[in-house]
Amino acid sequence: MRSYTVHHKDGEAADGTGFVFVKEGFCWPALFVPALWLLFHRHWLVLASLLLVSFGLSRITTDEATFGFIIFIVQILIAFEANDLRRWKLARHGYNLVGIALGHNIDEAEWAFFHAYDGPLETQAPRPPSSGGGKSRWHLPGRWHRHKPGPVPPHDLDVVGLFPRAGG
Repeated sequence: MRSYTVHHKDGEAADGTGFVFVKEGFCWPALFVPALWLLFHRHWLVLASLLLVSFGLSRITTDEATFGFIIFIVQILIAFEANDLRRWKLARHGYNLVGIALGHNIDEAEWAFFHAYDGPLETQAPRPPSSGGGKSRWHLPGRWHRHKPGPVPPHDLDVVGLFPRAGG
């Protein structure tokens, strides 16, 4: 099961469209095509740094194998840090971390988050996508969302849960 961090910008309508889900962990597209991934996500400074490092290494190293190995190590580093770069950029643009969602894919994570989200929503929570099989595989996370305290139960009841009290 994957985990996603959920970000929302203050002042935007909380209708379910202003939320951004960012996966935790390794980013495969950033490993195979880091420059395109950085362009797509508009990480201009990191892209410029990558190009400068590549140009500098091409001038310093004379062996193509060494150059390729170093660039591959840089690509692995970018792939490990890619989603953290997205979170950093979201924080710079005023997005706040509002929760964590769990799911086998992004659709499940979104459904689980909005099912348990107790913030203001102007629309209903999205319906779960069809699982394809007869057996449901939805796993809602624990109490990771904001918890509103409920009423305190009275202590003078004769029953605790399903079991009566001793002497009651």
